[in-house]
Amino acid sequence: MAGRLSLGGSGRLSSGDSGFPASFKRFQCLQCGKCCTLTVEPTEQDIDKIERMGYKRDRFLKDGKLRKLNGACCFLKREGSKYFCSIHEIKPRVCRKYPFTVMSRDKLFSCPGLRVEK
Repeated sequence: MAGRLSLGGSGRLSSGDSGFPASFKRFQCLQCGKCCTLTVEPTEQDIDKIERMGYKRDRFLKDGKLRKLNGACCFLKREGSKYFCSIHEIKPRVCRKYPFTVMSRDKLFSCPGLRVEK
């Protein structure tokens, strides 16, 4: 992927020179939890970070992927109508980059926080 992505203090991510189409104008997480229903295969570095926080590998991994509870990531928590990652500060890299990550178009366009302007 060309370019760099940055998340500013506004909580918005601009596609800028990221290699994504110019129609991707901005991203703002709506805390809907939809992305947390995708299958995530963390890197060994991601797994090490999670383990250093006191989580046991067999409690959060299954067949090399993050475990799911009720169809969503085991680290997804709900507070009122909003969802959040209970390991946000150390969450896997692929999660940090979503929706600007390598995934099929269907999954990329399924993110309601991604603003596509025509």
